[in-house]
Amino acid sequence: MKINYCDLCGVPLKDGEYFTLYIASPVNKENAEAITNYYDYLAKVEKEVKDICPSCKKLMNEMFKLRLQNLNQISDELFGIYDLSPKKAKRNDKNNK
Repeated sequence: MKINYCDLCGVPLKDGEYFTLYIASPVNKENAEAITNYYDYLAKVEKEVKDICPSCKKLMNEMFKLRLQNLNQISDELFGIYDLSPKKAKRNDKNNK
């Protein structure tokens, strides 16, 4: 009998009640064109497969959701601070000269 454990928290996984997480890094466009590099990359991704329990999946989903929300809040705040259109900036430069 084989028992699988969650790769994040170590809880035993029930049959059919786990999620598979594929961990991959970005690929350079030049390296992705060669078919041998593509298969090498797929083999690397297959080795880095993680099985996680439903509670860890919920936790990861919440982390990504909060990350996106925080990024949106930061970008909105920055756009509020630097809300100068190019036309206004040109007019200000002409008046200062």
